[in-house]
Amino acid sequence: MLRIDLYSNLGDCISKCYHDISDIVARDGLNPVLSDDIKKCQHQLQYQKATQRLVDRAAHARLTEEMMQVKHAADEKHKSIDILQSLGDELKQKISDLSARREALLAKLKQIEEA
Repeated sequence: MLRIDLYSNLGDCISKCYHDISDIVARDGLNPVLSDDIKKCQHQLQYQKATQRLVDRAAHARLTEEMMQVKHAADEKHKSIDILQSLGDELKQKISDLSARREALLAKLKQIEEA
């Protein structure tokens, strides 16, 4: 972002200089070749600014796409974590049920052995 700000400030400064020179040329009727050079420079500056805007937009679009991919991946991870946590609770319940059944079966086995 510093590069963009620096470029913008430089562009503003150059633009003001060209404007001042254009005013002097218009006022004093200086060499028309100089005026054409100034116009060419202004067009070149406008082209450079437009190019920089396109580069900035492309970078922003790329960053936005990357952010969306990371967000999607994070959402998928959270879903997986939620599924694993819910499975963990189910497994704990099944272990508890099996332990209770084991105890019941051991008690029956003991009764059969005593009989």
